[in-house]
Amino acid sequence: MLRHTQGFVALLLHALMLIPSGLLWAQTTGSVAHFYTTLRGIHVAGYQGWFACPGDGAVGMGWGHWFRGGSDPRDPNSLTVDLWPDTSELGADERCPTAFHLPSGAPAFLFSDQNAKTVARHFAWMKQYGIDGAAMQRFLTNIAHADLKQHFDIVLANARAASEVNRRGFFVMYDVSGMQGAAALQAIEEDWPHLTGDLHLTDSPAYIVGQGKPIVGVWGLGFKDRDVTPDQASAIIRYFHTASVPAIVLGGVPASWRNLGSDGHYADSRTEPQWAAVYRSLDVISPWAAGRFRDDNGADAFARQLLIPDIAETGRLGIEYMPVVFPGFSWHHGAGWASNSPLNLIPRRCGAFYQREIDNAVKAGAQMLYTAMFDEINEGTAIFKLADDPNQEPVGTDFFALDADGCRTATSDMYLHLAGEATRELPKVR
Repeated sequence: MLRHTQGFVALLLHALMLIPSGLLWAQTTGSVAHFYTTLRGIHVAGYQGWFACPGDGAVGMGWGHWFRGGSDPRDPNSLTVDLWPDTSELGADERCPTAFHLPSGAPAFLFSDQNAKTVARHFAWMKQYGIDGAAMQRFLTNIAHADLKQHFDIVLANARAASEVNRRGFFVMYDVSGMQGAAALQAIEEDWPHLTGDLHLTDSPAYIVGQGKPIVGVWGLGFKDRDVTPDQASAIIRYFHTASVPAIVLGGVPASWRNLGSDGHYADSRTEPQWAAVYRSLDVISPWAAGRFRDDNGADAFARQLLIPDIAETGRLGIEYMPVVFPGFSWHHGAGWASNSPLNLIPRRCGAFYQREIDNAVKAGAQMLYTAMFDEINEGTAIFKLADDPNQEPVGTDFFALDADGCRTATSDMYLHLAGEATRELPKVR
């Protein structure tokens, strides 16, 4: 079992701060030379960082996001992931033993984001394959609980250390899902000073900045199923613009933000007219594309109807635009057996689906990219190393491997390769 303390993380961070910055694009903002001083030309991936294992020090997490809470971890039906991670590179001190075995008879392992070594491995993959960094997800419903907040603080510390060692970038992305607007604002007003003051997170050379200010993401404003009014959303954006450590605000918004859902096919935005001004008060707009289409024709229509006019509109307004691309989608186990959501709902087609979206974004003039997501195997959108065939998956479980859809040349790192190629396709402006 894993034993990783905050003391160890603190010592590691202290040591890492002594490492000099040496990247060509490093630039001093304030007293810190940041590796990335703009989002232009870079490609980040969303990083959930929510996986836990018994004994890893995360109080109350147990098998966090691996198995359904309160269920029997020996029962394959209790799993909440649709893809199995490739853990073959993990050291003995990173492996979380499960009750399952691979077809070879070897034990099947999982991992915990409480383990600094494992998170460092993930960021080393980003460096190796050419992904610039991570948008670290921070769910407001989680940090409302002291134990869970401590857990995610450690994940952030792990990501900071890993980013600094590997010369990658990162920024925090708050998710308002499950929070009423006023409560979301209060949670942010309490947490941002904690991150910037107590943890000095934005002082890291790896923290991504723009115009001399840290980037902060807020995901969920304006969606129909999020309980946030236009006034509350404006207050959240205004808070970050005027905080003691002011920030550049990136909004994870509905795909139909520009026309307030008037296109019925993409009608995911609230329709109150005040939202038009809210969206346009953001510094960076990143419309959510995951699940909005299922094949190449859908991707092309999305680009034609939304992506291209979005880029024109944000260019006219002087707002940055970060399109979202995703490799596929599956939410069979995570949604629960009663949902009947099939495995491999949006097929990856050996990377062709992901590549089509990337090509469309670059052709449309995108200057930055957000891949959803690096490690999201609960919804089947992960791009990190995954089981490439059923021999790498536990016996008796129900997953789909990367060789699905007739992909005979699948490798566990194939989507990391594609993501790195996407980075290289972006215009280099830094």
